[in-house]
Amino acid sequence: MPKRSLEKKSIDKRMANASAQQVVLRLPEQMFKRLNLAVQRRAIRIPRHTWLLEAVMEKLTRELPYNEDDHGSK
Repeated sequence: MPKRSLEKKSIDKRMANASAQQVVLRLPEQMFKRLNLAVQRRAIRIPRHTWLLEAVMEKLTRELPYNEDDHGSK
């Protein structure tokens, strides 16, 4: 199985086990339009919410890799 698929399954598992918190996200109009365009251009359609969750997880994985021992906290 490709590394990308394994990473996504790992992210999905962690997200499924986490309690959800709500946030309000305000985006400039042009950024919102770009977001919608990116979501619409995907080969397989997904909700905007899912696209945003994936984007946040990608950023967090780059900047703060998840460590099973510390449960993601420092």
